[in-house]
Amino acid sequence: MRAPFTQLFRGIEPKGTTVFLGSLVALLGQPADLCAQGLFEQALGGSAPIDGGSQTVQQSIQAPLTFDSAPLSYELNGSIRADLFVGKQSDYPQGELKSGEGELSLQFRARKRPWGDAYADVRLRGGYQAGQWHPAASVREAYVNLYLGPLDVRLGQQIVVWGRADGINPTNNITPQDLSRFSADEDERRLGNVGLRLRSQWHILQLEAIWMPIYRASRLPQMAIGGPIALGAPDLPDEKLQHGLAAGRISLLGAKFDCSFSYVFGHAPQPGLAFETLHITDGQPSIALTLRPYQQHVLGFDFQTTLANWLGLRGEVAWRQPLDHGQAEHIPAPDVQWVVGLDREFAGHLHLIAQYHGRAVIDWQAPAAPLSLSELGALPQPLPQAMAASMEAQIRAEVARNAQILHSQTARWQHAAML
Repeated sequence: MRAPFTQLFRGIEPKGTTVFLGSLVALLGQPADLCAQGLFEQALGGSAPIDGGSQTVQQSIQAPLTFDSAPLSYELNGSIRADLFVGKQSDYPQGELKSGEGELSLQFRARKRPWGDAYADVRLRGGYQAGQWHPAASVREAYVNLYLGPLDVRLGQQIVVWGRADGINPTNNITPQDLSRFSADEDERRLGNVGLRLRSQWHILQLEAIWMPIYRASRLPQMAIGGPIALGAPDLPDEKLQHGLAAGRISLLGAKFDCSFSYVFGHAPQPGLAFETLHITDGQPSIALTLRPYQQHVLGFDFQTTLANWLGLRGEVAWRQPLDHGQAEHIPAPDVQWVVGLDREFAGHLHLIAQYHGRAVIDWQAPAAPLSLSELGALPQPLPQAMAASMEAQIRAEVARNAQILHSQTARWQHAAML
């Protein structure tokens, strides 16, 4: 019998190398100028999405209509893209296709001045990933905006992106991500969730509140599990309102310095790995695991400014306090993460970014030694209670060790740099 725990996170640990060969994007439609209303305008017009949000508007078709003496306009955007990724496992002699797919993306916008607008993003995708063909059709976002004087309201399925750093955002803990998808664009991994978003601004002060009543988990890479271990269906929270997520942010938007303070409480988008059951049949163990979310408090701060009018400085820091830490193996330890980065653009053609990322795990404990089920041999029937308790304790310790990999908490102090 193999020791299956050592293979559990083969799809998550960075083994081997993956290379992005290329991407082809074809645009649909003709360019048009639009006039958006309210604080959410960047998500509906122009070229810069809100908070680094769902997509960049590329080209559009617009036609004016009339309704109750107020203009009603709509536009249709679209793109076609193709991606191909090849890679090589360090312990395998030949290269292999990691992912190859094509995608049709359609975005529809309707605007009723001056009261509000609506937006929908539909994706049709088909291709090869993780050894299988994956056709997919999804509604990435679909929401309406209402502009009520100083208050903007957004309701529906939406992507929320907080933080100002590139790639790694410790303060971004609201909507999930598709961590299993290969993409050269970080935005392509973001997933929407149904919720309510309120925003209001007075001069340089901006207030924002978010409520996500339904939990949606991030998609994780495929886990290679074998032997007596089975990963069951995720153990997700029910749809009771008390299990929703609430968040708030206060931002100061100055001419030379922007910053914000944020707070989030609710289930983390990325669930943890949990032990479920242990059964002994004919002397052989059968172990069931599950993915189980946990609730957490997250306090965050982010900022951006310019040094000497030519060098950008951005950063963020977040303190995470999971509830019931230490009472279950799927709940990570409290930690503090921070990111500091510099960026410089040269003549509009070259953009250089350098970032440092750090993490300090509070109350960190060294992972348990790997458990080899092959050393157990045939187990007596019925299994003595003391032996069953000892086996379950060892299995939980091994699950907790793999959960540390999932939560990036394999060391008390961690450092990374990116250029």
